[in-house]
Amino acid sequence: MILDKLTPEVTVSFNSEFQRAFDAIAALPPDAPLGKFPIDGDAIFGNVMEYDADLPSADSLEAHREYVDIQAVISGCETMLWANIDGLEVTTAYQPDKDVEFRRTPAEGVARLELVPGLFAIFYPEDCHYGKILPASGKPGKVRKVVVKVKL
Repeated sequence: MILDKLTPEVTVSFNSEFQRAFDAIAALPPDAPLGKFPIDGDAIFGNVMEYDADLPSADSLEAHREYVDIQAVISGCETMLWANIDGLEVTTAYQPDKDVEFRRTPAEGVARLELVPGLFAIFYPEDCHYGKILPASGKPGKVRKVVVKVKL
């Protein structure tokens, strides 16, 4: 998992596929339309979504096998949970058509990160994660976020 600033000084060190993803994220206006959009066929694509960050926590974390997630909040703020996949109990078996499986959130070894505009998080296959969680302020709020999928 990587959490960092969405600036050219930071993103320049990533490969060309990630560069295309970062460029697409940076080009999104605050009122970007909801839904899936292409960047490079099924190799790189994005999805803009909107929801309320109002969960107190998460019982299960998601993980992917075929794609890396690059997540960035366009507006709002949410807390995300992260844990390494090693040894976590499967709660929902891998679904290849959706490239997702769910693992039980462990009692220990869970990191909380706050995703705000200007930051990005990268989740690799070993990174179980979940968002939509109340920010540190404790106040629920609307979040507009983009998730860009980069095929491994």
